[in-house]
Amino acid sequence: MRKSTINLNNYNLYEEMEKMLTLDDTLKITQIVHDANKIPQDITRFADAKRWSESRGCFMRYGDMPLHYLIRALLKDGGKQWV
Repeated sequence: MRKSTINLNNYNLYEEMEKMLTLDDTLKITQIVHDANKIPQDITRFADAKRWSESRGCFMRYGDMPLHYLIRALLKDGGKQWV
C-alpha cells in the first residue's frame, strides 16, 4: 500500500474543513435514516447559533463546524450556555 503525503505548501485547512462531516450533515443523515423524523427545535436552534472563531477571525455557525472542531469548541467554552 502506498502512503499518501501532504504537500504543506498547497495545504489549506479551510478547504479541508469543507470536506469534513459537519453537525448539519449529521442532522440530515439522521433525518434520512430515521424516516424523516423532525429534528427537535432546541437542536436546530443550537445548530444555527454562532460563536467567534479565533482561527478564522469571524463568527461561525455550530452547524457548519466539522464534528471534531465542534466538540473542541464546546470543551474550550467550558460548557457555556449557547441557547
